[in-house]
Amino acid sequence: LENLIKGQFKKLQQDEPLTYKLLYRLGCYRYQDIPLVPKEGILCLLWDVPEEKRKRVIKSLRNRSLIKCSNQEFYIHPVVKAEAINILKESKDWEVTNRKIAEFWTESVETIETVENALRAFEAYYHYLEIRDFKSCGMVCIKCRINKWGAVNEALGVSFCRLGLLQPMIDAINKIKNNIERKYILSRLYNIIGDLYWQSGSLQTAISCHELSEIISNESLKYDEEIEEILKKNNKIGLKELKIVSFFNRGLCNLDLWNIKEAIFFFTECKKYASKLVN
Repeated sequence: LENLIKGQFKKLQQDEPLTYKLLYRLGCYRYQDIPLVPKEGILCLLWDVPEEKRKRVIKSLRNRSLIKCSNQEFYIHPVVKAEAINILKESKDWEVTNRKIAEFWTESVETIETVENALRAFEAYYHYLEIRDFKSCGMVCIKCRINKWGAVNEALGVSFCRLGLLQPMIDAINKIKNNIERKYILSRLYNIIGDLYWQSGSLQTAISCHELSEIISNESLKYDEEIEEILKKNNKIGLKELKIVSFFNRGLCNLDLWNIKEAIFFFTECKKYASKLVN
C-alpha cells in the first residue's frame, strides 16, 4: 500500500503539479481532535494558485480518490497523510503551510460555546508548536473571543477552564512557558494556568502561578506602557488588571484552603488596586 501511495504521489507530481502540491500540504492537518477539514480549510492551502483554478485542483484530488469527502468536509487516509507530511517537511512550504492552517483554525471560530469550538480554535496551537513559534502558541491560548453571555474578553484558556478541559491546557502552557519572552503573554499564561490548577484542586500550585503572574506584570509595567495602551484600545485585559486579578485569585485559593487571614489580605489588596485603577 505504501509503495502504491508513493507511486500515486510521483505520478501526480508529473501530471498535475498543483494538485500534487495541495495533497502534500493537506498532510499538515492533524485529523485528530478535529478529524474533518471544511472546504475553507482546503482553500487556504491554495494561496499560490489562481482563484479560477482552485475548484479544479480540489476536484482532481477527489476524482483520484486521494481525498475523501463527508458532508462538504474532507480527510485523507493515514497512509496518504504519512507520505504527504514527509514530502511537506522536505519542501519550502513547511512553515508557511503550518501558519496558513493555524490562521484558518483561529479565524474559523468566533465564539466558544462547545467543546468542539474550543478544540477547533486550539488546533492552531499545534501548528505553531510544529514550527517552534512559541509566541504564537501563547497568543492562541490567550486569544479573546465573545462568549454566549456577551463577555468580550474570555481567553481560550479560560474557555477550556469553563468547559472542564483542564489538563490539555495545563500541558500546553507548561510546554511553552519557558520559551515565551513577551512579558504580557507570559503573565497572562500564568494567570490562566493558575485558574486551571485551582479548578483541578492543586491550590498551592495555583497560588504560585498567580504570584508569578503578578511579578511578571509588575516587571512588564516598568518598560511596557505602550502595550498597555494598545491593550486598552483593543478591549483586552491590561497589565494593571492582571495584577488585580492575581490578588483576587490568590484570595479565592486561600479561601478554599481555609487560610482566612491570607484570603482577607489578598481581597483587600485587590480592592485597593482596583480602586486606584478606577480613580
